[in-house]
Amino acid sequence: MGEVVKLDKKAREARRKAQAARAAGDATGNRVSAGRTVAAIAGGLILVLMIGVTFFL
Repeated sequence: MGEVVKLDKKAREARRKAQAARAAGDATGNRVSAGRTVAAIAGGLILVLMIGVTFFL
């Protein structure tokens, strides 16, 4: 019976850690996707500027 309690405690602890890791991953994931969006917009603007400069010069 004591072994079952130990396993239950370990499972609960693992579940808690996984939930915390998931929450941390969600927080960083949102930040990363926002950064990726900004980088994509900046890259697109640079590309448009380079094409514009090439044709106007």
